[in-house]
Amino acid sequence: MKSRFLKISLLLLVVSLYNISLAQSGRVEQSVNFVPIGKISGEVFDAITSKPIEYGNVVLYNSKDSSLVNGTITNPSGEFSFEKLPFGRMYAKVTYIGYKTKVIDSIIINPKNREINLGKINLQPTAVNLGEVVVSSEKEMMVNNLDKKVINVEKNITSAGGTAVDVMQNIPSVSIDVDGAVSLRGNKNVTILIDGKPNGLASLGSGDILNQIPASSIESIELVTNPSAKYDPEGTAGIINIVLKKRTNIGLNGVFSINAGTRDKYNSSINLNLRQYPLNFFASYDGRVGNMLGNGTTNRFTNLSGISSSLYQSQNEKNLMLTHNVNSGFDYMINDLNTFTFSFQYRRFGMENNVIADNSTYNSSNIVIREFNRITDGERAVDFRNYTLSYKKTYDNKGQEFTADFMYNDIDMKFGQEIIQNELSTGLVTDKLTQRTRSKNDNKMYIIQSNYKHPFEGFGTLETGFKSSLRNLYMQNDYDVFNAASDLWVTDATSRNYFRNNEQVHAVYGTFAGKVFGIKYQTGLRAEQVFVDGLQEVNNFSYKKDYLTYYPSLHLVKEFENQHEVLLSYSRRVNRPHPRSINPVIDYTDSLNITQGNPYLDPEYVNSYELGYSKYWGASSFTSNLFYKYTTGMIGNYSVLEPSGITRTTFLNLSKGTSYGLELTGNHALLPWWRLNANVSYFNSEVIGPDFTNDNFSWMAKLNSTMTVWENIMVQMMLNYNSPMVMSQSKTKEMFTADLALRKEFMEGKISLLLRVSDIFNTQKFDLETTGNGFVINSYRKRDSQNVFLGLTYRLDATQRMRERNPRTESGMDEY
Repeated sequence: MKSRFLKISLLLLVVSLYNISLAQSGRVEQSVNFVPIGKISGEVFDAITSKPIEYGNVVLYNSKDSSLVNGTITNPSGEFSFEKLPFGRMYAKVTYIGYKTKVIDSIIINPKNREINLGKINLQPTAVNLGEVVVSSEKEMMVNNLDKKVINVEKNITSAGGTAVDVMQNIPSVSIDVDGAVSLRGNKNVTILIDGKPNGLASLGSGDILNQIPASSIESIELVTNPSAKYDPEGTAGIINIVLKKRTNIGLNGVFSINAGTRDKYNSSINLNLRQYPLNFFASYDGRVGNMLGNGTTNRFTNLSGISSSLYQSQNEKNLMLTHNVNSGFDYMINDLNTFTFSFQYRRFGMENNVIADNSTYNSSNIVIREFNRITDGERAVDFRNYTLSYKKTYDNKGQEFTADFMYNDIDMKFGQEIIQNELSTGLVTDKLTQRTRSKNDNKMYIIQSNYKHPFEGFGTLETGFKSSLRNLYMQNDYDVFNAASDLWVTDATSRNYFRNNEQVHAVYGTFAGKVFGIKYQTGLRAEQVFVDGLQEVNNFSYKKDYLTYYPSLHLVKEFENQHEVLLSYSRRVNRPHPRSINPVIDYTDSLNITQGNPYLDPEYVNSYELGYSKYWGASSFTSNLFYKYTTGMIGNYSVLEPSGITRTTFLNLSKGTSYGLELTGNHALLPWWRLNANVSYFNSEVIGPDFTNDNFSWMAKLNSTMTVWENIMVQMMLNYNSPMVMSQSKTKEMFTADLALRKEFMEGKISLLLRVSDIFNTQKFDLETTGNGFVINSYRKRDSQNVFLGLTYRLDATQRMRERNPRTESGMDEY
């Protein structure tokens, strides 16, 4: 298979070099000829009064990379003109304070079309002046599309200074557990992409991934609940794509920020870019250090063979986290049609933790039969490196493009724990056990992919591509016991675990989109061949699997008058077993509640159906989605109580599961200075296991209130509510949280001061009830979620400095 991978890589390289050679030799016509002989003119008017707008900003951008071409302002008659323009495809952005931005696309200047008159351009007013209050049009916090939701993170100041975990808590239909793991509509099987690409952190949970990404580096979050065949089918709940910031403004630009929070939480970040055609260099850094305190209880009530007992556990924990994030790279624009991009990412995540747990077991007469405490000191370090080389070619035929990417991810994780367990009897220490665990994971991932998109005028658009990924994972776990007599550590060979897991996924896909009888459609099919082999080196246990699976998709959209839309979609998706869920190593972190992987797990498959409706009017919108998912071979946790009194949890392919419900999302401006964004999800989840059935109706609601009562001051409140939810044998209890933030801008937005309070009422807690044959477990966990943060941000904007030097030239670029 490696030889096949190399052949595909060489073929892709040949195609890329061929396109480059054509571009450089002139056989591919460049869309920009730098001989300035073109002209564009037009007029700008108020759409309501039909009066000309003076001092309106008109800016031209290169369609290829949105680089600035030229800018001007309108005269008293609303007229404007550009002369001595280069040949090429451009678009114009017309703006004026208090009016909606107007974008005019596909402006082409060539030898046959040297002068273009854009005619009369009408701008719709959107601003209201209420004495001291000025409200103007700006980027929405959340854009509701039928196929996905886009959340603009910069507009959510209640997560400023935090991590991606804080951001996710405010995403519609998304919930976060105490460890930061993500659930979408109650389903934890969510695929997390970064800039549309796999993150490569397969050996980590979603909470670990999100804790490594600072909120300050995130541009937006894309939520795709029913993806097309173009996307990887992994993730039965859907896809969450984290789009990172990448500045492309001309000149030197940057954003600098520092934040401090209660209980010793600090972070700082810097984001820079330097652009001088044909190069754009970008780099960012984020560093943070912070303490996280927590406590919890676990109570287990058992009844086996008529004998009942109770176990009470309480714990207090302290975590010290230190992270570094570096992202750098450059774009090389060979010409207006061909661009190379190279990027490098490095993340360092370190955590030290201390947990003190007290354990007491009582018999049916409420008499203590065992009592001990357990002190755990642990340290973990994760080093992540990503190298990405990308090539993109566009064509004069609008919408036609070719892309190719090669990615290499290298992740190293080291984890160690030292555990001291004291057996207690009437307050006296009668026995002492000292243990330690040593873990080392090495995860390497290679990805090569290519996509080609070709529109056929008057017929439709064909898109096709391939992707091959190779993942090599090695986990090494050792378990030692301290021998006090010899004063030496002795390795427990029966608990040693050296585990290899290699996975190859080779995929091809094709989609076709068009319109027939007034209905837009997109149909697609993806085929994936998977090869998996694993080896447990200690006992020489090995396994192999290979399977070919097809994933169809269909999307239908009908647009009606007055901005109504209806969408019907279907897709088939998969949840492949996580490496941690198939690794047979036993986790002894809690000696009375142990977990172990299952190497015999099979993938689970889901068929997903959605019916959506959206309505837009003015600055308001409403979107609703009915959804139904049917899952076979569902992977879930399964717990049993052993005769020794230990609860063992593993992973099984349960019989099946269903989920269906309704999701409502809307945003509305109650007043010119007050906007609300709301989301409500109501759904039923049913899980059928080997000896249990668990189902209930659940719902969650999120409300964001944003007010700009005073000029340059934003006040924002976020409310979250999660009802009880079902997870295989478990059910979580309800939870409510509220966050508040205030931001004040100075010096025309160059400096901003932020004050935010997380979990105002200190109500964020996690209650879980797990039931099984002969036992019930009630768990409670609480983190120090109530904190106060103060932050300062400074923006360095080269285009703003240009405007100050030459007020008649306006860049019009949106701040990222």
